[in-house]
Amino acid sequence: MGYGIVEIARRALTGKVVKKTDVMLGKYMTISLRLKTNGDGLYVVMACRAAANYQYYPMDLREFQALTDAMLATKAAIESSKNSD
Repeated sequence: MGYGIVEIARRALTGKVVKKTDVMLGKYMTISLRLKTNGDGLYVVMACRAAANYQYYPMDLREFQALTDAMLATKAAIESSKNSD
């Protein structure tokens, strides 16, 4: 579900954080996954911070599941590649 700039800002900056998980990538980049609620239900905001640059990517739960599935497929391909060596 594509969001306009106003909706991206609203979802990123408002809502209550239910769960937050941060992942450090190297020395200067952090990806933060924030499960949030705004009274209309749950959604996820992926916040990326690198060298003082912030980007926010709000997702509904269906979009987050699609992202999760893609990451798991990539992980499976990595494992399969390791086993074929």
